[in-house]
Amino acid sequence: MKKISKSLLAAAISLGLMAGCHSNNDSETPDTMVRFATFNLSFDRTAPGMLSGELALTRAEQDTLLARLADGGLSGAEKTKALDVQQIRNIAEIVQRTRPDVFLLNEFDNDGKGENTADLKAFNDNYLAHAQHGEVTAISYPVLQNFATNTGLMSGHDLNLDGKVGSGPDDAWGFGNYHGQYAFAVMSQYPIDTKQIRTFQHFKWKDMPGESNPVIDDCSNPKAPIPAGRQCGDAWYDDAAWQQFPLSSKNHADVPVRIKRGDKEEVIHFLISHPT
Repeated sequence: MKKISKSLLAAAISLGLMAGCHSNNDSETPDTMVRFATFNLSFDRTAPGMLSGELALTRAEQDTLLARLADGGLSGAEKTKALDVQQIRNIAEIVQRTRPDVFLLNEFDNDGKGENTADLKAFNDNYLAHAQHGEVTAISYPVLQNFATNTGLMSGHDLNLDGKVGSGPDDAWGFGNYHGQYAFAVMSQYPIDTKQIRTFQHFKWKDMPGESNPVIDDCSNPKAPIPAGRQCGDAWYDDAAWQQFPLSSKNHADVPVRIKRGDKEEVIHFLISHPT
């Protein structure tokens, strides 16, 4: 239930904006109200493929699983799966109530490369397309866009300075137990100009103006001792790691959304990221 409450809190973080307000030159063109939102779904799972299996369940299969949960007949992995399915349904209901036109789905696991939209389609077809409560109606998004991520992508360096390379999620460019954990995606009622999407997944931290390799300056903290082989004032990352270190622990992207206003079309640049 922890994930459900976390997601409910995140639902409050949304942005509604007017796409293309009137100007003196287009007073004959009707306004189009478009709601953009960002939502931390917490659809991260402990292993790759878990979310895919949950999203692939048909409505009838979900009902059967949740009935067994209510009867107390589940334990272990099956119980975890049932609780996750209930979480997904809860999130779907929030989307059906708030009805954003374009929204960023933070913490939506993928394969790391973000080239496959099968799980987004399954969320659309098996959850959003079914009213989750008597007070709401189903919703569907025709435009689905996944994104690559640095989470769980092993760096090949000892980033946490524990003396081992690839020893866990702290040695990934972005924290993650597997490549694709905590990724993000976009669902939209409006077309996305996919050829003009710009991502900054590989933009280097060193290329930010004024940035430099962080140094060890907490030098007398018994709870955070200086790693072996380093001294107070030393750079934390070795030079090879710093030269490759990406700014994004996940990704940053500029997503052009095409919105019709009468006989005109405007492009809204949806700038997406997930600060951590």
